[in-house]
Amino acid sequence: MSRATTRALVASAFTVAAVSGALLAGVTTASAATSSTSASITLDCSSQVTANVNLHLRPDPSSPIGGQLEAGAIVTVVGTTIGVDGKLWLELNNGMYVQASLTTDLDCDLDY
Repeated sequence: MSRATTRALVASAFTVAAVSGALLAGVTTASAATSSTSASITLDCSSQVTANVNLHLRPDPSSPIGGQLEAGAIVTVVGTTIGVDGKLWLELNNGMYVQASLTTDLDCDLDY
């Protein structure tokens, strides 16, 4: 997939998330916490963790922690999604999630 196509897909995901977030404004916290609010984007690239981080089982900061990584660890990103918190989350090749803001993009061509 070209860089331009990847950027266009990410922009589309943010648009979907913004619209979905507006539609979910009246949803209770309990029901909103069970799913993410946008379509996922499939990737195969790398990011580097910028701090010690918890890996979550879902793209939700209140979801169970499935592991931890130390600052500097390089992870393989297989997808992205907007979590229930409205933030961009990276899906890792081990099936867990980390907030994108806690990483540095190495070759994913994501703007975050």
